[in-house]
Amino acid sequence: MTRKVISRRITESAIQDARKKEVSEIRDTLIMGFSCMLSRDQAVISFFYRYRSKLEQKRPVVKVGRWPSVSADIAREVVTGWVADIAKGKEPHIEREKQRQEIKERQKHQVSCMTLAEFWDGHYREHLLRNKSGSGDLDRLKRDFSIWRDRSLRELKKLDLVTWQIACEKRGLAHSSIKRSWNVLRAMLNYAVEMEVIDRNPLQGARLQRPGAVESDGSPVPVRRRVLHQKEVDGLFRGLQLYTEERKQQRRHSRTKASKQYLPDLDKKTYADHVVPFMLCIYYGGFRPGDMFSLRWEHVENDFTLITKVLDKTAHHGNKVQYFPLSESLTRVLKLWWEDQGLPRKGYVFSSPRFAQGERMLASSAMRKPWLKIKKFGGLPTELDIYSLRHNFASQLVMAGVDLPTVKSLMGHASIETTVKHYAHLRQDHLQEALRTLESERS
Repeated sequence: MTRKVISRRITESAIQDARKKEVSEIRDTLIMGFSCMLSRDQAVISFFYRYRSKLEQKRPVVKVGRWPSVSADIAREVVTGWVADIAKGKEPHIEREKQRQEIKERQKHQVSCMTLAEFWDGHYREHLLRNKSGSGDLDRLKRDFSIWRDRSLRELKKLDLVTWQIACEKRGLAHSSIKRSWNVLRAMLNYAVEMEVIDRNPLQGARLQRPGAVESDGSPVPVRRRVLHQKEVDGLFRGLQLYTEERKQQRRHSRTKASKQYLPDLDKKTYADHVVPFMLCIYYGGFRPGDMFSLRWEHVENDFTLITKVLDKTAHHGNKVQYFPLSESLTRVLKLWWEDQGLPRKGYVFSSPRFAQGERMLASSAMRKPWLKIKKFGGLPTELDIYSLRHNFASQLVMAGVDLPTVKSLMGHASIETTVKHYAHLRQDHLQEALRTLESERS
């Protein structure tokens, strides 16, 4: 189809007339190069200005705007201004390109000034939640680096890492926990570089300081995995009891309100929530916390006397199913929790209360606050971690005379060396008793 071009002064009436006559282009008779282009279906009508550049050997075309958002009169005013600018050496296509670059630079600057909180609450959150441990890593970022939440990503310095580590150690955090948090932060900064949010990782090459306490040769003091003293065991069970009583009292108070009457009556249940049975499974069974998070009712067999499961820690080596017989105490705990949960046949044993029962596993950080409260109630050392319950289980077995290969199987260790190295520890009073027995035999 041949394009229909007319020459006349561009006005509103000229545009309407051109639409009726299916004109493709109106060339203005007053300003050379000023034109109005109409699409074939007359749906898009735009103003353009074409001129001869004095700075470049070409004839650039600059779009003025689209009609009717930009009227014919306004388009004429804009072009008239450009004609005056060109006479002064300012060309519209060059000025527009400068404006675009300025906008890009401002946007780039805004992105590079993004704070840690803006990044981890924004795109990085979606990236993390694609991974199995993403939710836990996100919680760790927000918890352990809250003091930096308003800091710009590119303004972090290596000295900040040293100061942060010292503060963590004063709070009693284990070096392994500090290292884990640092690795999560480092991964986030590397991802920010990959996504071109920042040019470089500001903490590239930074390292944690080794633990403060050292041996005589200057090497870090190893973390001692020990058995709990009897006072600590008593404190643990006192803390678990007081935690349960507090939770039940809170529920009684909530149910006094008409809007909360639908909440279950916890006084009719053995356990107020997942916390106490979760802890007791580790204490009585020596399981890793990670295996309790992923434990399903389908794994519990033989009337609650056996757990059949692929351990999370060794799952990447192959799907080797392991069998763990349960003590009478642990069987009783699981049965009571099963009854509290309504006798479920499948799903997670310790599931997230935010979803349907058994549908989603607990977040890896779900036990942090309850454990702090239990330690406070029971007067336990602040540095005592949940994993100590597992160490205690292994040490109690060894002290009871159980052979190390059996301990290895019950603990789910890949090799006997791990059992000997980490769990064959005795309490100091047990060692003293052995020495007293030796002295009495000599005398």
